[in-house]
Amino acid sequence: MQALSAALYAVMAEDAALKANLGAFKSAPSIFTKRPVPNEARRPIALATTVVADINEDFLVAQGRSITRDVAVYGNAQDDFDRVAAAAERIRTLFHRQTVRVAGYHCLPIVASGPIDAPADPQEIGRIVTLTIRLRNVP
Repeated sequence: MQALSAALYAVMAEDAALKANLGAFKSAPSIFTKRPVPNEARRPIALATTVVADINEDFLVAQGRSITRDVAVYGNAQDDFDRVAAAAERIRTLFHRQTVRVAGYHCLPIVASGPIDAPADPQEIGRIVTLTIRLRNVP
């Protein structure tokens, strides 16, 4: 859902503490909501592309969706360990029990879990924060 990707990007890109722990790409923070990540992107990067689940949800008077989405932070194992850890914790703080503006939906408070280790090759370090986002259709 592109509207949700845009909402997540906006929250992360506006946060100075998160940006301080990320690299840059074309004078913007290295935050990506689609793949592939450009080779020129400086690390650490935040990657908010993985939809783990997207299911229908019924509310009392409306319908909606429950979307589980992973936001991963990756960096170089030798140089970026502290920045990756700090960025992942900041992402959790930015979203846990908060809402985002998604066109056509009312967002209930998001549940953020993690960060946990992300699969990575030996030269990388990665952390994943999982967001559970419940969206109710706006009539």
